[in-house]
Amino acid sequence: MLKVKMDGLMKVLQFPRVHGIYEVDPRDGLGSLKVYCDIKTNGGGWTVFQWRRNGSEIFYCILLEYQQGFGELNGELWLGINAIHRLTVDVSLRNDMMSPDNSKAYAKYDEFSIANAKSKNFIYFGRYSETACDALKVYKGMKFSTHDQDNDTYSKNCAVEFRGAWWYVNCYDSNLNGEYTCGRSGQHLDVWEHFQGTKPLQKVEMKLK
Repeated sequence: MLKVKMDGLMKVLQFPRVHGIYEVDPRDGLGSLKVYCDIKTNGGGWTVFQWRRNGSEIFYCILLEYQQGFGELNGELWLGINAIHRLTVDVSLRNDMMSPDNSKAYAKYDEFSIANAKSKNFIYFGRYSETACDALKVYKGMKFSTHDQDNDTYSKNCAVEFRGAWWYVNCYDSNLNGEYTCGRSGQHLDVWEHFQGTKPLQKVEMKLK
């Protein structure tokens, strides 16, 4: 189980009482990480690794940036594939989404992991539940693609065609790292199929515990 360092003491992750930035130790011998913890949603104890809410951060990035992470822990964020890989040991996944009309839905998976860079960061997840429909199911075992690293099965590069980075197949049912298009006209690229159709999302949080 992850531990959180607060006031010089190591405490179990579910003990924090307020949302915020904490230091966690995955206990893999590689040192601690700073992460943003959600202590309110569904019992709390969630580590947020992707956060989008206003389009202030550009997510059309190269693989190295996705591996190392970018953004701000208390703002728009991609924590980094390397960090997510270290944290995904016996964890579940939850994706919380909000549409422009403030409708909310979420998708939850009882198992979740991302492989290391040597394995091209393929994704694994378990059983789906809850309200947003399962727009991840086609991606199980797929490798992560960016505009400079094409690992999909499409004749072109899905990351280039849809301006994002994801575990694309041919090409997507979800594209949560796609270009933020909420409030803009044109093609909607930050989507989760079957929740509000293909309308853009206003907010997204991907988190694990």
